[in-house]
Amino acid sequence: MLKERHGIGALLMMGGALAITGFLLAGILCLGATVGAARHGDATGMILVGTSLAIAALGLLLMGSALVYGIWLDRNRFKGPLQTLSPVYVVAAYALEKRTQATVPLWSEYPPDQLRFFVRLRLPDRTDEEFECAPEVFQTVGEGTTGEAVVKGKWLCQFTVHSTGSQPLYDIYEDA
Repeated sequence: MLKERHGIGALLMMGGALAITGFLLAGILCLGATVGAARHGDATGMILVGTSLAIAALGLLLMGSALVYGIWLDRNRFKGPLQTLSPVYVVAAYALEKRTQATVPLWSEYPPDQLRFFVRLRLPDRTDEEFECAPEVFQTVGEGTTGEAVVKGKWLCQFTVHSTGSQPLYDIYEDA
């Protein structure tokens, strides 16, 4: 998901750059073609204005498609099949206040309906993924613990701590 978000951001920036460049180029070429038509009676430079407007339209199309794809990804983030991942290592667990998106250090002092709960897990394939979860699941997750996670999309449905303690499974996560 993080790679997809970077791709969406890159498409938005690339589309914006193309749109700005296309519109600036069209303005400059339009002025040049107008001067050329007034001096020499030749307006062939207007063809380039159309090309630069096509570049600007391509940039706007890239931005629009990246925006639509980003909204679609966000709306479908909790969809998908149930997956059991084991062993997973809990890298971080934190709560954000819904209104300000600020990290809440003492989350137990807030009403649960004002918070969103997140857990960052290191998966067996050595990637770190962030999952949202319910307060009940959040209470079972301890940073530094190893266990089994049941996920659906980007939603952590259940976390079961392995009885091996909080020592991470280095043989799985170390580079050989």
